[in-house]
Amino acid sequence: MKIITIITFWTISFNSILLGQTDFENANKEYKKGNFGEAIRLFSESIKNNNEVAKSFMLRGSAKGMNHDFSNAIIDLNSSYQIDSLNYNIYYYYGRTYMINGFNYSAIKYYDKALKINKYVSDIYDDRALAKIAIADYTGAIADEDSAIKLNSKVSYYYLGRGWAKYKLNKLTEAIKDFDSSIVIQSDPQAYSDRGLAYFDSKEYLKAIADFSEALRIAPLSKQCYYHRALSYKALNKIDEACLDFNKCIELNYSVSKIEYEEICGKK
Repeated sequence: MKIITIITFWTISFNSILLGQTDFENANKEYKKGNFGEAIRLFSESIKNNNEVAKSFMLRGSAKGMNHDFSNAIIDLNSSYQIDSLNYNIYYYYGRTYMINGFNYSAIKYYDKALKINKYVSDIYDDRALAKIAIADYTGAIADEDSAIKLNSKVSYYYLGRGWAKYKLNKLTEAIKDFDSSIVIQSDPQAYSDRGLAYFDSKEYLKAIADFSEALRIAPLSKQCYYHRALSYKALNKIDEACLDFNKCIELNYSVSKIEYEEICGKK
């Protein structure tokens, strides 16, 4: 009877561990897919089952931050920190939560702490670059993306971030090269859109139109792409095409285009 009780106890305990692992692993998968609501639910189950508690609090906090539930995100991150303050990832997720919610100066301080513990994580440099872009520190952002690319040259959005920082500094030729590199790795509508802007500012309107068109093929509801493609058509005096795009902007409630529409298309 005692042996059966022991076996039953270990069976229940082992099943609980497996259940907890499944919850954490599934939660992590949902987090990576951007399904933050489901991730939060599953991380809560993982915490309930006492499995990967520090990581579950950390990632649940990050998921809440991504959902702009900032106060509760910080509570969870603090809980994770109290369990394991030596994990560089806790500072990384503090940084990401602050950045996503608009507190970029605080975010940078946390990214600094994460990199002080582990300076070999490319995503931290990339995140810090995005925070620096948000505060118009474009030179600093370029330096961070340089570090990210040095560690991992196969990630498209590192070039995208560096290209955007160069674009904001009006280094258009260099920006275009980075957007080229990003697109070679992954065909992303943002890269085409950003390169289109760089071509537009370089007065290469046909190339700009081609890029905005490709971005719209992938993401057909991009208001900004319709707007800037309309401006490109306008620069080439292709009024009919410009008006079609301005009209599409209006349909998508992109109100900035109404002024252009009335000035150009209203005179036809």
